[in-house]
Formats: sequence, C-alpha cells, structure tokens
Amino acid sequence: MVLEYEALADLARLVGREDETEQWLQSAALLSRRIEELLWSDALGHYVALRWEHGVGAPDAEIVGTRDVDGVVRPFVSWTGLLPLYAGIPSRERARRMVEVLLRPEGFWGPMGLRTCPADDLYFQQSRRVLLHDFKKGRRGPVSNWSGPVWVLSSYYLAEGLSRYGFGAQARELAVRTARLLAGDLQRTGALHECWNDAGVGLWPPTGTFVSWNVLSPVMLDRLT
Repeated sequence: MVLEYEALADLARLVGREDETEQWLQSAALLSRRIEELLWSDALGHYVALRWEHGVGAPDAEIVGTRDVDGVVRPFVSWTGLLPLYAGIPSRERARRMVEVLLRPEGFWGPMGLRTCPADDLYFQQSRRVLLHDFKKGRRGPVSNWSGPVWVLSSYYLAEGLSRYGFGAQARELAVRTARLLAGDLQRTGALHECWNDAGVGLWPPTGTFVSWNVLSPVMLDRLT
C-alpha cells in the first residue's frame, strides 16, 4: 500500500494534478510511520501482523500468532514480515537487523532461494500442499503451501529489498540461485513448478507446468547481476 500511494503520487504528477501529489505522498508517509510504530518486533528483528480487533487495549494483544504453554503469544514468523524491505520502509539500522535474519542459512536463506518460513521454525514444512478449512465451503481442502517451500515471488521481492539497502552481493546471489533452481527444474522435468523444496524438487503442480511469476527470474538476473 505504501508503494501504491507513492505510485499514485507519480501518476498525479504525470497528468498535471500536482495538488493531489502531496496528498498521496502524505498517505504513504503516514502508513510507513504506522508500520514502524505498530508492526516492528525488536525481539524478532522484523515485522509482525496484527488482527486489528476493536476494543483491544494494546497492539501486543492483537499479534497474529500462537500461545505457548505459559499463555504468551508467539508471533508467526513468515517471509511477509520482511516485505517492508522491498518498500523501503525500515530505517537503515532496522534494515541491517532484518538482513541478518534473512541471511541465516538455518532460517530463511536456503540453498535454492528464500524459504517462506524459517527452517528452524516450529511451523516449517515443505509438503506439496497443506489442508486448510474453508469456512465458505464448510470443508477442508488443499491450498498452496507458503510455510517453508521456495517461491520465485518471495525471492524476487527480497532480492529487490536487499539491493535497495545496499546488499548487492546478496541480491545477486539470490538471483543466481533462483535462475539455477528453474534451470535445474527444466532440465530434470521439462517443466516449471510453482514452488520447490530445499532439494530443488518441484512441489506443485503434480503434472503439467506453471508459468506465472516464475518469469521474474530473468528479470532478477537482468536487474541484479
């Protein structure tokens, strides 16, 4: 949303509606400040999600997570907590901390690209798909797994984020790993998959091919290498 506000400011400027440009920039700045104030977790070194429930006395009570045996809410850890790097929201100091978290080999930084959940997290798993209860359908069904597998989309966003904050070598490495992942998949299977495990094995779809944001891989090579 921060990037959308900034894009609207650019569009307003391009079409000569200068009076609206500052309005959109102010919206972007306000949202950035709220993200910094409400979503940053100093303990985790990245951002968390809030439920935004009315009547709750403090933001900590709204954190999306799970309770441990002592009743303490432990935030869910996901690659989405690193996305503000892509939008240029964190300060330089916070960005450095986030990059330290991102580059841990036992965490997000996998041999094939960015894991969507850290390998040392309680909820990490790289199954082909996971079952989720659909309240509208009233039954469980398979959905795409973002709890550990490697996706080109998340690797792209965070490679751009690394580059934005001056971590060019790491951004290039992520771009190269992503390209090797897709090239290896094509060589072995003759197709492309939606997501992969740490061994580079495609997890979905079981047959056929998947071509969507996978094409971001050559974009990463072009921009970052």
